[in-house]
Amino acid sequence: MTRPALILVESDATLRDAVEAVAQACSHAFYHFRTLSQLIAAEPPRPGDTLVVDLREWADIAILLDWRDGLTSAPRTLVLTEHAPGRLMRRTGPVEGVEVWRMPIEAARLVALLDATP
Repeated sequence: MTRPALILVESDATLRDAVEAVAQACSHAFYHFRTLSQLIAAEPPRPGDTLVVDLREWADIAILLDWRDGLTSAPRTLVLTEHAPGRLMRRTGPVEGVEVWRMPIEAARLVALLDATP
């Protein structure tokens, strides 16, 4: 059986290393992309995978959600933002399978999310 993956879109090496350590501790495969464009060009996530995206630009949320909508099976998605999560959700409305967390993130909270993988 293939392990679920944690797929990170992040340009910061410190956050990448921390999230990779959490993925390994939770027995998840780990894949990293520096940009949304790299993610979109890659093979799509599998059912059970978790996508974590550090949202730097407001326009990126539309790109991300449009890409997810086109997938056969959209991954559970965690959007990280420096903005208030409610502010982002007012722009997009609620999206099934998408959570928004304010940076910085806590490792224990990410572990709990991965442990709850469907």
